[in-house]
Amino acid sequence: MKLNKDDLRNKEIILELKNVYGKDLIYPSCHIATAMIKLKNAKTFTKNDLNVFKALGLIIKWKAGQVWKRKKCFTLVMV
Repeated sequence: MKLNKDDLRNKEIILELKNVYGKDLIYPSCHIATAMIKLKNAKTFTKNDLNVFKALGLIIKWKAGQVWKRKKCFTLVMV
């Protein structure tokens, strides 16, 4: 079975941004993202991975939460 670009169109991938020891890391937060991270054999995604997801036509949504940066708190909301 071949998978083409149109098969992934309009699919959502939910990611979560966590600040770990001062670094913002991108973690999977849905079954599609978990499957993709297993293919990568890693625990987090990079910004380059996000570009690949966009090129495949995946819709990236962010899990709601708080991110701390330089003594300011930002709240992420799902788009």
